[in-house]
Amino acid sequence: MKICINNWVISQSDIGEINATVPCTVLSTLVDKKTIFHPHKNAEEEIRKDYLKKDYVFTSHFELNREQLNNLNYLTIDRILTVAEVFINGEKICFLNNFHLKKIILIDKKILREKNEIVIKFQSPYTYIENYPNPRGMFKLFMDECDPNAPKLRQPAYTFGWDWAPNLADIGIIGEVSITSTKEGYLDSFRYEYDFCNNGEMKVNISTDFIKLGDSLISIYLSYENKVIAQETQQLKDHNEFSLLIKNPKLWYPRGLGEQALYTLNIKTNENTYSYKIGFKKIRFDFKRTNKGRNFGIYINDINMFLKGFDMVPEDSILPWVTEERTNKILNLCANTNANVIRQWGGGYYPSDYFYQRCDELGLLVWQDLMFSVASYDGFDDDFMKITKEEVTQQIKRIRNHPSLLLICGNNENETAICGKQETYGESYKKMFLEEFANIAKNETNTLYLHSSPTNLDNIFIRTNDPDTFDVHYWNVGNGNSTYDDYDSILPPMLSEFGLWSMQNYQTNKQYLGEKELYLYSNGLKTRNKREGNFERTKINIEFQNRFNDDFRTYTYLTQLFQARGLKYCIEHLRNNQSICHGGIFWQLNDCWPGISCSVIDYNYGLKGAYYYAKRVFNDELVTISHKDGVIRLHVSNLLNKNKDYKLIYKLLTFEGKIKDEIMFDVESEKESSQSVIVFDSPLKNEDEFLFVELRNNDGKIISQNYFQAKLDKDINYPKSNLDIKKLGPNTFSVKADAFTKDICLYKEDEEIDFSDNFFTLKRGDEVIITTDKDLELKDLKYHCVNNL
Repeated sequence: MKICINNWVISQSDIGEINATVPCTVLSTLVDKKTIFHPHKNAEEEIRKDYLKKDYVFTSHFELNREQLNNLNYLTIDRILTVAEVFINGEKICFLNNFHLKKIILIDKKILREKNEIVIKFQSPYTYIENYPNPRGMFKLFMDECDPNAPKLRQPAYTFGWDWAPNLADIGIIGEVSITSTKEGYLDSFRYEYDFCNNGEMKVNISTDFIKLGDSLISIYLSYENKVIAQETQQLKDHNEFSLLIKNPKLWYPRGLGEQALYTLNIKTNENTYSYKIGFKKIRFDFKRTNKGRNFGIYINDINMFLKGFDMVPEDSILPWVTEERTNKILNLCANTNANVIRQWGGGYYPSDYFYQRCDELGLLVWQDLMFSVASYDGFDDDFMKITKEEVTQQIKRIRNHPSLLLICGNNENETAICGKQETYGESYKKMFLEEFANIAKNETNTLYLHSSPTNLDNIFIRTNDPDTFDVHYWNVGNGNSTYDDYDSILPPMLSEFGLWSMQNYQTNKQYLGEKELYLYSNGLKTRNKREGNFERTKINIEFQNRFNDDFRTYTYLTQLFQARGLKYCIEHLRNNQSICHGGIFWQLNDCWPGISCSVIDYNYGLKGAYYYAKRVFNDELVTISHKDGVIRLHVSNLLNKNKDYKLIYKLLTFEGKIKDEIMFDVESEKESSQSVIVFDSPLKNEDEFLFVELRNNDGKIISQNYFQAKLDKDINYPKSNLDIKKLGPNTFSVKADAFTKDICLYKEDEEIDFSDNFFTLKRGDEVIITTDKDLELKDLKYHCVNNL
């Protein structure tokens, strides 16, 4: 029996006593009780941080009946922020200093009674990291925007600040605090492995590790679509192993390539039933050597994968505000872009079980970083290594059974950060990531383990993050002064991080900044900007393609337009060369607060221009136009596991709709490939001309469209756009163009609206049907476009 301890009293001399319910932290509770303003509004960050430099006491109570007192009773504490001593009835039970580590502790029977008090005494994380010894100087953060002492504490690194996150290292209870009273024990972990037999059957081996107290039977039931297809019963032991045979197994496929077949695994004992969803996939990696480094080929169910998706950051800086509903929303939005992968970045926290379950259901592969990022850690600190090894073991055991899990990566950018400083930090790095964690991964899972991202795989600290070798993060555009055409200069086997900054949606900024702060360089806006030089770089980016405009709504549109076009330009380049490159993962999917960042979905779930561009460029079937040295190339990319026949329509048009040239021809596209289908000298002579290409299937259905102009927007005199917009019904509008109209951004003045499509381009006479997530009046529907800037 489990007793959840959810109701607490938070006490501290300055705030007195405040009632709270799990999940609860100091900041979330103070906001709920209206003791402080919302920490994400205005310039509240530094003021709220002062509350976190103090110590707090959380107190609660629980009751046990006589039968429970005779049982063995375990205290479970999961996801505590972060430095705490735990007492029951005045007796110290444990000391905690790792948010990522779940603790299950057998309580001495002498301590417990029918009515019990539990007290958690929290120490400020800022005090802890300031005082934690660093005699070898190994704890080093290589991020200027973050507290330099952050690596000393196993609290999510981003809570101490990042170049897109506030410095608000909160205090409190995020996960479970409970008492499990049992005669039998509890399931510590399970693992399943499988082999495909030559006769079409599959052998599934399932092992369970139990904290066993009494006698019991343990039964395994494997079901598909509510029908039990295999089962076995044994006497419960500390470690049990089962072997099941499945006929005609259904495979789990990534999104877009097949169904996400999930089986139900029930593990039953006399006292409890544990239920899980599992799936089966074939996976193979091709890391063969090339003349430049290593290949990064991925084959799932014998399909050559091209990864397309996003790096995901934590969903909020105030962790109690992260809910299953919010997680579901962000994952559904991600899936709707035609993405097939999410990279869980190593500066946050390991996501909840619910996150992985939804990825299993949605067909989103998970590239999982361990929670170490852009830092050096002391691998020779025995206490620190003890809790980190326990953390890594526990987390790998927890996530290893999800079919969506693609690979486990030891850290984010640690190898790159240490490169050039390896004499100081190198041996500690090797001990942690190449020895200790690599051995844990080898023992606990069959999932691929990479020691770092980026890496060249072979020679640590040599040619690290070289764009020609293996896995690359490329930031010359996002953090440098290069414009997005610089993406043409790289062609890595895997590009797992690249990004471009843009503003949050206008409505989000208005809500959290207030109307008086909606101008460039306002004090409120400056608090949202965590990287020095962002405004200056953004101005350069805008002026690369358009004339600069500091009207705040127009400025927001222009920043998002540059971000969207950069994402498109890079992904198209990679897909046109997918025999060399096997994936592009964009930084970043989401935000943890309403700040200036590279997100495509802002903190309020506002969809930026790059979100809509991603939906088009992540399409499994894609037509692109590339231009170099006066030569036009039309490419077709087919990521499906089947050959396809297309009709490719090419037109040379004027803004007013005059057709100067038109060709339609057949394209035979091989599965999982890209091909250059036609090459010709650019016919563009005048500024009012553009190329239009359209890919259709044999039934005439439009699959993909693309446009190209030889000149930049700022060098073109576009016709004035007067869109004909009509309301067809609730949530439905038609949009028709009277001239070539570029990058139409629909919006409502004071409310966030999700459109079925946005940031789209129309030829003269084109009409599209747009649906919205909320009903709105025709008079409230406004738009930006490049023509009318």
